Amino acid sequence: MVVFLLDENVNRSGVIKERCAEEWDIEIYRVHDVGLIARPDREILDFAREHDYVIVTGNVYEFRAFQQEILEKGESLPGIIYIPSSFIKNVELIMRRIAEVAYEDYHRDGEWWVRE
Repeated sequence: MVVFLLDENVNRSGVIKERCAEEWDIEIYRVHDVGLIARPDREILDFAREHDYVIVTGNVYEFRAFQQEILEKGESLPGIIYIPSSFIKNVELIMRRIAEVAYEDYHRDGEWWVRE
């Protein structure tokens, strides 16, 4: 099963974590849960890769640059769900996207976007 790591910029991350667990039995950690609050994005990405967690973030530009760098080196990445700023407060859309990724045919190195 896919495990997710919510970046600190994901709005209402506690609610998302609880509801995804209750409604879909999806395992989610927040950076707060794993001691990565206020840590550099690269450190968060390295942690996610080490534990095989899919990152959920609103920090599209920095994570996307890291993702490209990793893939260009031929290294693997569990995947990243990007939340554009226009959807960062929409808990329902974020949850729905997490559930879709959790239950679709999971492809490592994927990237997914939260959209309407």
